[in-house]
Amino acid sequence: VSVVNGPLIERYCKAYPRVRLFVHEGISDLVGETLVDGELDMALMFSTRTRLRNASVNILATEEMVLASAPSAAPAKSQLTMSDLSSLPLVLYRLPNYIRWRVDVAFQQLGVQPRVTSETNTLSMLLELARRGVGSAILPRSSVEQDVSLNLLTAIPIRGMSVNWALAISRDREHSLAVQMLIRNIEELVLEQIKAGKWQATLQVSR
Repeated sequence: VSVVNGPLIERYCKAYPRVRLFVHEGISDLVGETLVDGELDMALMFSTRTRLRNASVNILATEEMVLASAPSAAPAKSQLTMSDLSSLPLVLYRLPNYIRWRVDVAFQQLGVQPRVTSETNTLSMLLELARRGVGSAILPRSSVEQDVSLNLLTAIPIRGMSVNWALAISRDREHSLAVQMLIRNIEELVLEQIKAGKWQATLQVSR
C-alpha cells in the first residue's frame, strides 16, 4: 500500500543506514508464494483465502473497496452496491488475483455476469484504463487516492466490499535484529498513518 511502503522505506533507511533492504512488489497471491518459498522475511499483503505455510499472519487494517471511474463516467451516487455495478463497463485484474476473486464471488452470489471490457495484471494499467474511460476499476481506496486528489478519478465506496491488510512473517527464516525492527516500524507506521487520516482504513492492531 503506497501510503505505507514509501514512508516506511524512507524512515527505515534513515534510521538504519547500514542495512540493505530488498523490496519485492507484486500481487498478494504471488508475494505469498515468494514468502512461503523462503525468499522473503515478511510481506505486507492482502489477507488472502490461501493459508500460508510456515508463516504467521497478523491482520493490521481493514480498508474499503471503491469503484474508481473517470469523472465523466462516475455514477451519481455516494455509495454503491455490487448490483449497481452489474451494468457498468469494468476493467479488472486478471486471475489469479485476490481482488479479482473477491469481485467474481460477489457477482456470482448475485447471479450476475459483469461487463468486463478489459483485464490486466498491473495496477498502473488498471488506473490508466479507468482514467481513459475504458471502464471502471474495483480497488482498495488507497490504490486510487493520488488520482482522486488530482481529479483524474472519482472513488465511490462499494457497500460490503473491503480487504484486510496483513503482515505475514516467515517462520522458516531466522529474524535478525534488523528484521525485528522493520516489523516494529511497519506496525507503528500503519498506526500513525491511520490515526493521522493519511490512510482511510480501520485499525485492527493496537500498540
